[in-house]
Amino acid sequence: MKTILRICLLLVFLSACTKESGIKVDANGLTPDINNIVPQTTLDEMKSLGMPIFTGTTPPNIVGVYNVSPYLLKSSDVPNDYAPGHAYSDFRVQLSNQDNAKLTVQMDYVSTDQSGNGLGGFIVGSGNDFTIFVNVNETKSGAQATLVRVLSGTLSATGIKNYYSAVFMVNNGGNTSVFMANGKGRITYDGDGLSEKVASLKSARLPESGVDYDSTAILN
Repeated sequence: MKTILRICLLLVFLSACTKESGIKVDANGLTPDINNIVPQTTLDEMKSLGMPIFTGTTPPNIVGVYNVSPYLLKSSDVPNDYAPGHAYSDFRVQLSNQDNAKLTVQMDYVSTDQSGNGLGGFIVGSGNDFTIFVNVNETKSGAQATLVRVLSGTLSATGIKNYYSAVFMVNNGGNTSVFMANGKGRITYDGDGLSEKVASLKSARLPESGVDYDSTAILN
């Protein structure tokens, strides 16, 4: 009987282990991959502006397409930016190819005529809470910059609850006349608290609730 019990306990232990990614996290609770693309000073600034950042190596399966509307500004440290509550064009995001063994995920998005395709990112979280970090390269007026886009929320049966997004400058390449300062950015959120799951990025016409976008690469 004791032998059978030991075997059962071993099977339970092995089953639990398979749910873990095996990836070690750094002192701040994020993976080395994430810390390699986002400086700690930028993470601290995001948090100070109200961006929730979840940690852990067992995020939920968030594969799907989600509609963020109304898409509102929560806070910003961009000089002369809009006031909190400003409405941006609605945002629709598709998350795919999630691999919890590597803690990776792919992101595509559209917002009227703005889009991003095949962006590779990293995911952390636990339970139903998750945070995704995606590196984005942007070009404007011949200058190049690197930004990070961050998504956080809580998975529900009908979509993502309490969706928050951050877009922050990581490296403006010294092009301060074109891009905002390094470490500056903007926090946005879904104003009704639920980003509904929809059929596809193009399953319905995106309503335009604003005439501008959430990209922080453009000085206001």
